[in-house]
Amino acid sequence: MSTIARDPSPYTAPDRYVDRKRYLWMLSVVWPAAPLIGLYLVSVTGWSVFYAFTLVVWYAVIPALDVLFGNDPNNPPEAAVARLEADRYYRVLTYLTVPVHYASLIVSAWWVVTKPMAWWEVVALALSLGIVNGLALNTGHELGHKKEAFDRWMAKIVLAVVATATSSSSTIKATIATLRPPKIPLRPGWVKASINFRCAKFRAPSSAPGIWKRCGWSA
Repeated sequence: MSTIARDPSPYTAPDRYVDRKRYLWMLSVVWPAAPLIGLYLVSVTGWSVFYAFTLVVWYAVIPALDVLFGNDPNNPPEAAVARLEADRYYRVLTYLTVPVHYASLIVSAWWVVTKPMAWWEVVALALSLGIVNGLALNTGHELGHKKEAFDRWMAKIVLAVVATATSSSSTIKATIATLRPPKIPLRPGWVKASINFRCAKFRAPSSAPGIWKRCGWSA
C-alpha cells in the first residue's frame, strides 16, 4: 500500500496558536436567528422585503465580505486542535445554537399561519428558514462525531428540526466510506452501510448520476 508523506512540522511545532476571532464565534449563535431578525424588521418597518433578510445576507452580504477580507490565514495548526476541542467555550456556543434553531422554526411557522402574507413572502421566509436549518444538519453531524453521550443527544435534538437523524455512528462511518480515497482499505461492515447511505440519500437522478442503477431502481 502506498503511503502519503506529510510535512511533520505542523504536527511537531509547539502549540502557540491564539484564536484571534474567539469572541466573534458568538455570531454563530446569532446566525440561526436570522429569520427572526427578518420578521422583527417586517413588524417594525412594514416592509415585506425583510422576509428575504436571510437570503440577502447569505447571498450578497457574506460574499461581499468574503471578497473584501480575502483568505483567512489564522487557521489553527494541528498541534492546537486538541486544546481547542477541550475548550468548553466553543462547545457551549454549539449547544446554544440548538434552541435558536427551534425558535426560528416555531416562530416562523406561527407567523405564516397567523399573519396575512403574499405567496412570495411565504416563499422568501421558507427559503430563509431552509438556509439556517440547513446549518442544523451540519451542527448535528459534528456533534454526532463526538464521544460524549450529551453531545450525541444534542445532535439528535437539533436534527429533529429538519426531521432527520443522520448523526448515528453507522451513518458517519458510511459518510467516511463514501468519501474515502480508493486505496484505503475498508472494513466489510462499512461497505453495506455505505451502500445503504448512498441509496437512502440520493434518490434524485440529477443529484448523483448512475446511483439509481447501482441501487437497483428503474428510471
